[in-house]
Amino acid sequence: NYFFFTIDKIIIKDILKLALPAIPHYISTFIMAMSDRIFIDKMEDKSEVGLYSTGYNFGMIMMIVTDAIIRSWTPWFYRSIKKDDPNLNAKIVLYTYYYFLGMGIITIGLIFISKFVILHFLDSRYYDATKYVGWVTMGYMVRGYYQIFFPYLVHLSKTKFLGIITGSSALINLPLNYILIDKFGAIGAAQATFISFLFSFIIIFYIVNKKIKMPWLWVLRRN
Repeated sequence: NYFFFTIDKIIIKDILKLALPAIPHYISTFIMAMSDRIFIDKMEDKSEVGLYSTGYNFGMIMMIVTDAIIRSWTPWFYRSIKKDDPNLNAKIVLYTYYYFLGMGIITIGLIFISKFVILHFLDSRYYDATKYVGWVTMGYMVRGYYQIFFPYLVHLSKTKFLGIITGSSALINLPLNYILIDKFGAIGAAQATFISFLFSFIIIFYIVNKKIKMPWLWVLRRN
């Protein structure tokens, strides 16, 4: 009798309520990550796709950094936020500011290191990939800012907003790719990535701030 099976419709309903909205969220994220290459392939020289992909891969190092930090942050965040303690909420805000600052510093470092590696360790044919690194790295930095607000919606059981946010970003990303690539060349795809992630961050911050009040100005009042 160590193992037994029961079907709890309430639990299943709660799980689906949280999980199903994540499907359009990840589909939209995939669209944003891949559509730029398709636009470049159709609108620019095909060789530019290789340069863009090289620069993009270096920029995605930022995604690895932010994903690792968010995975460490999330368990502590859930334990703290559910206590609804003003002191813990202030700590969450303070650590969020530290995260913003830290990611900004890491972004600058990664941009310089990535460009150094491309110019000194790759074939000269890939030197032009450096022009994409900055925009893509900053884009994934802003995506990291978006990620730190992701758990708020899970805590509030409002994951339906995730699909709406990323779906809207994907819809913005597609015309942005066309417009910016047509105007500025392949670099426009990297700029479209940055703008789309920035849009996601602004919207999720707005929604979270409406649903749960956190002491975002606490640091200013404290000083």
